[in-house]
Amino acid sequence: MNHRNFPSLATLIMSVLMLSSCGTSKQENLELPPPGQKAEDKSSGITHSLPLPPNVCRVTATVIQIEKPTTSSDKDPCSKAPCSATIRIDSVHGYGAAFPKTLSPNEQLKVKFTYTLSSTAGNMPEVKPALPGLSTKSRFVANVIGLPTMGTQEPTFTIYGYEKISN
Repeated sequence: MNHRNFPSLATLIMSVLMLSSCGTSKQENLELPPPGQKAEDKSSGITHSLPLPPNVCRVTATVIQIEKPTTSSDKDPCSKAPCSATIRIDSVHGYGAAFPKTLSPNEQLKVKFTYTLSSTAGNMPEVKPALPGLSTKSRFVANVIGLPTMGTQEPTFTIYGYEKISN
């Protein structure tokens, strides 16, 4: 064997190994949907599959405290119904890349509900599917979006849609 060809042979072998390993990096969908719901059912606005988008954490949580509306703008839905609440994390189902904080069961978190905590059926009929509304002690599954906030150490947490489990 000619030693001059050894570096090119080694490079060829490494290239073949690297290319063949690229096809095995696909992530399998290992998460099961909640009981009684099919994995492809997206009627609640919550998809039950992995991977999660960046800055998203899927949780099961309970509403602990609801804050009163703080704005007075007629165009802001948060002036008519509460949008902010403190929730207790019951369980964490998964994280997307770059979620800004590790959440733990029993941890309390202040979140903003973009479409309010009230039912959207009457107030915002354009929201499809309609959200049933949440009250204190309501349990739900949601994708929490966590984004850094300029000027503070604590990220902002927002929930766009949820699936109510119990009241």
